[in-house]
Amino acid sequence: MSLLASRPKWFLCRTPRAVAASFRAAAARCLFSSPRKVSMATSWSAMPLWDRIPILSIRGRQDRSPIPRLLGLPLWDRIPILSIRGRQDWNPIPRLPGLLALLVCAAVSPAAELHTLANKHLTGDLVSVSDKEIVLRVAASEVKTPVGEVLQIDLQRDAPLAAGTKYADIELIDGSLLHCSKFTIKGKDIEVALAGSDLKAKVPLAAVSYILNDAHEAAIRQEWLDKFVARKGNQDVLAIRRDGVFNGLEGTLGDSGNDKGELVFQYEVAGKRKSRDIDPAKAHALLFIRSLPADAPGPLCKVYDLNQNLIVAAKLALGANGFSVTSVAGAKIDFPKQNVARLDYSNDKIVFLSDLKPAELVEKSKQGRKETVRMNKNLDNNPIEIDDQPFAKGLAMHAYTELVYNLDGKYQKFEAVLGMDAKVGGSGKPVVTIEADGNKLFSETVTRKDKRRELSYSVKGVKQLRIVVSSTGLLDLGDHVDLANPKLSK
Repeated sequence: MSLLASRPKWFLCRTPRAVAASFRAAAARCLFSSPRKVSMATSWSAMPLWDRIPILSIRGRQDRSPIPRLLGLPLWDRIPILSIRGRQDWNPIPRLPGLLALLVCAAVSPAAELHTLANKHLTGDLVSVSDKEIVLRVAASEVKTPVGEVLQIDLQRDAPLAAGTKYADIELIDGSLLHCSKFTIKGKDIEVALAGSDLKAKVPLAAVSYILNDAHEAAIRQEWLDKFVARKGNQDVLAIRRDGVFNGLEGTLGDSGNDKGELVFQYEVAGKRKSRDIDPAKAHALLFIRSLPADAPGPLCKVYDLNQNLIVAAKLALGANGFSVTSVAGAKIDFPKQNVARLDYSNDKIVFLSDLKPAELVEKSKQGRKETVRMNKNLDNNPIEIDDQPFAKGLAMHAYTELVYNLDGKYQKFEAVLGMDAKVGGSGKPVVTIEADGNKLFSETVTRKDKRRELSYSVKGVKQLRIVVSSTGLLDLGDHVDLANPKLSK
């Protein structure tokens, strides 16, 4: 009978001291039990390979990759019951190899993956970063890569904030975006606590572009961006949301807070100038009309943390305690290494279509279903992969999709890698067409048997780039392609 099924009295105890004592007793019984009870240890090497794979059963739930779930559970639920192919046993000896492997995997930080503009990839430990070069330890040697050749460094996969997490968005004038569980104005600074973590930072109030409360609500966030941010005037705005609709009042917001953390807001009504104190945490949104000073430093890279906070960094340093980031607008934030997801060095060297918002987007299907274009992911929301090579950037599209990008004559060359994703099912025959100002650059059928195509075209003086993925069959099932590293260079 399993431990959970029998539920002995000691299992129901809750105090840490009692739990520890119980585990010591259980360990002693396992180590010094009769030969019959330890016979599993002697037969461990004789077990089939599959039977040696460790399974952790957590309060009755079995999982072959338990670490992510384990970390998110309360302390009591982290107590493991070891199981071998459905057989639960408190004798730890036969399970030690698998358990130790799990512990080692949990302790080792993920390797850094460096992607270059030349589509080369390096995997190793990140040793140092500077405005000149990136150093990775690959095997036993250190590899230096000039910053000018670096596209992106992936440290770990980021994730949306947990469902139900409430936060405010604070955007800086350099484009940095912070998701804040709490913020307080103190003088000329804003002290923030980042949602989803215990990280705190101090941001100059003069660097703030807007503050949006209830930013976790997608509809509120989109209305704010479309109605106010995209239509900035020449005055600050205090936005109030009533009956589900934003209404804005133009005026002038103060540049420092009072003892209560409030900002002075001056506005005009019927020709008369009025003033009132505003608590930003209670207002729905504030928009500041500001811009970067002429002597502001240029961006080095973009720093993304696990909770999708974004810092446009002018300076970046890696020390024993993690990353020290200074934004272009002057905000300074320290991130533990394990909190950073990726470093994006693309900047203005090149522009990826997957990072741009298309001027036009058409999506439809002959079956009436809709496969949404994925940016920097394949259609299964995993990394893009063509011919067994992963790509950090790209578009994943299903027929029928039409994308139009306004280039405005700014770029010289368009390059991309075209093919069907190795990890997404389906063996259709989509037709991919690429046009520049109506002139056809490329139009061919793509199949799974084809090798990937390396595309490179001049787009000098081109105003619009159009990409169409269509289907010639009665149905469009399996008609999908990836356009990896779709980049425009100046």
